[in-house]
Amino acid sequence: EVVKTYLVDVEGDSSLEGEYVLPGGALNTVVEADVTAVVDLESIVKEPSASEDEGIYTNDDAETVNEGGSVEFKMTVKGAEATPEQIEEIPVPEERIGMVLDMVLTKTVTDTSGSKTESDIEDTKTPITTVIHLPPELQGKSGYTIYRFHDLGDGNDMQTITTSENENGEYLKVIREGTAIELHARLYSTYVLTWAQRSGGGGGSAGLEVELPESVVGGKVSADRPTANPGDRVTLTLAANEGFAAGQVHVYTASGAEVEVTVNDDGTYSFTMPNEAVVVTVGFGVDCKKDAACPIWPYTDAAPTQWYHDGVHYVLENGIMDGYGNNIFKPSATLSRAMVAEMLYKMNGRPAVTGDEPFDDVDEGDWYRDAVIWANANGYITGYGDGTFRPETAITREQLATIMLRYERKHSEVDEELTKRVPSLPDAETTGEWYVEGVNWAVAVGIIGGRNVGGTDYLLPASTATRAEAATMVMRWIEKVSTKA
Repeated sequence: EVVKTYLVDVEGDSSLEGEYVLPGGALNTVVEADVTAVVDLESIVKEPSASEDEGIYTNDDAETVNEGGSVEFKMTVKGAEATPEQIEEIPVPEERIGMVLDMVLTKTVTDTSGSKTESDIEDTKTPITTVIHLPPELQGKSGYTIYRFHDLGDGNDMQTITTSENENGEYLKVIREGTAIELHARLYSTYVLTWAQRSGGGGGSAGLEVELPESVVGGKVSADRPTANPGDRVTLTLAANEGFAAGQVHVYTASGAEVEVTVNDDGTYSFTMPNEAVVVTVGFGVDCKKDAACPIWPYTDAAPTQWYHDGVHYVLENGIMDGYGNNIFKPSATLSRAMVAEMLYKMNGRPAVTGDEPFDDVDEGDWYRDAVIWANANGYITGYGDGTFRPETAITREQLATIMLRYERKHSEVDEELTKRVPSLPDAETTGEWYVEGVNWAVAVGIIGGRNVGGTDYLLPASTATRAEAATMVMRWIEKVSTKA
């Protein structure tokens, strides 16, 4: 038995339905239809444009047709091979280059006299759709990415097309259960299709890391995968703590470029994995409309719109800090040792205190008496060698960090490696010897950040902490790491 194979053309519409015309007497025949791509060109001619700067089917073209002439658009899609230079420029292993296509769009205008004018169209101005049928060895993979080699005249001769729409409205979509790619593009040259691995994870690349923050004030973030391949869609889910709401989500490549993030209808966030590892940053804010219901609202010297809103709102709402009376909060005032003792005391439910005052300058009836006795007894804030506590002495940023670390060491397991991690801020070396571990730890876990001075962030460890700064630090501390006694 002899089986012959014939390569035939298929005449039909974009649904790929048509008649196969075989040679007479061809028995026991296998038919192979060579259909690499189906192109939808109808969108080009729906509405004529004023000029070719706006669209490739112009008012002049429409007039030619009305007079009895014709305008023909033809897309030619041919298999090709990537050049050595292109292979070197594409940021994926050569073995993952799956298909190379030369795509050429031509326009032929025939006037009423029969004269023809033919030209190649490099930019259709609006994307047109091309369905690319994948050969079996390229089907069912993940991380499809197209690298287009097209000279834009600005030194950028290679562009990337992924499942995320770019500024020109171009993107790709996997369709027909992974057997075809639907390409939406407006520039036509050489297209190189790459892939990552088979869907389902059977072998292939281990992927690029999706790095999430270790801890976040006000909530948590998770990703649907720890690693991803270029072109994969990664979904992030934010879970806000009570009293907080999801805020900003940013994704950056390892080289510092920001990746576009999309907000989904279900409240999750998604992005398309680039060609390098990424770092995810998220922010949660206190859930507040910043209106009369905000606990800051009654204070005449503080405003819900200021940078300190979340921290001050948090400590007021949770009863950790109070105002001075007469609707005054004094956000820029310095924080005293007595105030810090009182905050810790309130955080822990104001437990009963017994015994006499251990300090010469702390008396019965002082508003901070119980807090100071309790803080000293627990070793959080101790007095001076001369028998005084000095309750009104201002606390510095490095001292507050050290008190927090001292508290944490008594109530939880501290990662001591963080106490050795010197901050990268330019004045970190000025931290006092007694406070180095506390400052290192507080910066590492995100409790303390830099203070901007003249456009540069400085640690300023020996500077006094304002009440607004302290409120923010306490909020970060409690929401990120603290374990109450």
